[in-house]
Amino acid sequence: MPTLQDALWNLIVDDLRYRLRFLLPGSKVTRKADFVDGIKTALEGPGLLKALNDLDETGRLAVCEAVHSDDKRHHPIRFHSKYGRDAVFFVKREDSSRYPSYQTPENSTRLNLFFYCDGIRESPVVPSDLAARLRSLLPKPPEASVPCIPEPAAEADVTVRHTEFEALAELGALLRLAAMGKLGFSEKTGVPAKNSLAAIRESLIGGDWFPPEVAFIADAKPWDQEIGSIKPVGWTRLLHAAGLITMNGSKSAITAQGRKAMVNPPWEVIESIWRKWTTNKEYDEFNRIDIIKGQSVKGALTARVARRSALLEALGKCPAEAWISFDAFSHFMRADGLIFEVTHDPWKLYIGDRQYGAMGYSGYGAWNVLQDRYMLCVFMEYAATLGLFDIAYRPPGRTRPVDQWGMDDYLWLSRYDGLQAFRINPLGAYVLGGGKAPFTPSRPLAQTRLRVLGNRTIQVAAGSLSPAERMQLETWAEAVGGNDYRLDESHALEAIEAGHDPDSFASFLEERDEQPLPETVVAFLRLARADGEAVRQAGNAILFECRDANTAEMILKRKELSGLCLRAGDTTLAVREEAMAKFRKQVRLLGLGIR
Repeated sequence: MPTLQDALWNLIVDDLRYRLRFLLPGSKVTRKADFVDGIKTALEGPGLLKALNDLDETGRLAVCEAVHSDDKRHHPIRFHSKYGRDAVFFVKREDSSRYPSYQTPENSTRLNLFFYCDGIRESPVVPSDLAARLRSLLPKPPEASVPCIPEPAAEADVTVRHTEFEALAELGALLRLAAMGKLGFSEKTGVPAKNSLAAIRESLIGGDWFPPEVAFIADAKPWDQEIGSIKPVGWTRLLHAAGLITMNGSKSAITAQGRKAMVNPPWEVIESIWRKWTTNKEYDEFNRIDIIKGQSVKGALTARVARRSALLEALGKCPAEAWISFDAFSHFMRADGLIFEVTHDPWKLYIGDRQYGAMGYSGYGAWNVLQDRYMLCVFMEYAATLGLFDIAYRPPGRTRPVDQWGMDDYLWLSRYDGLQAFRINPLGAYVLGGGKAPFTPSRPLAQTRLRVLGNRTIQVAAGSLSPAERMQLETWAEAVGGNDYRLDESHALEAIEAGHDPDSFASFLEERDEQPLPETVVAFLRLARADGEAVRQAGNAILFECRDANTAEMILKRKELSGLCLRAGDTTLAVREEAMAKFRKQVRLLGLGIR
């Protein structure tokens, strides 16, 4: 960082002349050294306070922000976001035709007495020694804060969703759906298969953010713009990135971690899912802004973890359980210097046409186009889906118009453009706080009352079954009419084979029945566990067919091979996968080959 002397000597005489006129009007000096000495002497003495007092309020705020910052620079975007106005360094004058640009020495304002270009960065800097003197004259500016708003009213086109209860219930339902092989998805993109969408939507208590008649267009043409699925995509990506679900061929499957998650408190699982999501490198939220092309070009997008880190830092400064306008939050991030980039090179991203619609043109790839769309997606498709944010939103329409080439063919830039406001709810505060504080659901997860009878029949006594509850019952019992179910041996065995825990199901029943479980039901679940675990898969083996029974017998009789293989027929041997290398080596020592 330059000193005042260094900064002044780096200026041309014209720059010095017009600076000196503010401090010593009518000065007749002509030599550069005299200009430097005159300005430096004035700013090191009483002239500094006078120059400061001659600034307007905006100018003083600009100086105050810079001298109390770490880098002593003026950041135009941050300043405008915090104060809603710009610091003026140059003004246009009628007689300023000497230069093509109005940013010339004669058009400079008094603010240039305090700020200088150092040739390192575009933003002007206050010299180090000058900044030290100014800090003693100017109080530290107030920190940027996030303004709160009243809870938005649910109007004709505005929906307000409280998501905590939905997410806590949907988590278990979707894990069970994956265990049943009905949550198919692409592991590369994290997008659910079309034949799985209906089952996923049925498992969502409140449905997707938009009903099918709004999200989809019947007989859509290639040029029609659909909102499509949001929560199903968010849930699938979140669960897969957390290692809870996977694909086994064409069917979904639940992992060992997923089986553990099904018996753990759902809020603890959600905290783990969010933590893993923020560090995952597999999926990029910005890919879901599919109107913006060029994202797959090498080096086009920045590291996704760094983007999320800036967002998390900003969310950590937001009050919990208070509604915040999304636009106000976006302004706060810039005002507080929590800046992140979506792309390394905006020229690589475009809308419609690679040349005319490139984001590199002035004003095209601005914060409201790229960063805002990224944050809208994170909030609506991931944070709200996971139950961390309550949200107020409307259909995207033209709620966030973008004046850019190529947008004439579209109603919106992203399907998330209708998000108006959000609230970090108690579950969100728990998760964003790293799960360190205790958490209690805002309302009991079990809303339905059940009656469990001694003949193993389960009846709905009050309320109605949620999709998650119905799926839980159908895992262990068969429907026998109406809302009645009967515990079934074959269902129970399949459930245990799929990794479901009888104790977890017993807790599910106990939470919904005021009476203790009948002993016949307890005994049924105990026996189901014993029978379901009667045969255990110990590993995988490979079968080898020998040329005749004598060859098989010769191999079995060799001392080194007797513990590596078992007879599976007259000429067939079974070898465990992990023993294959040793088995092959010993067979070769017998003078035999394996093909």
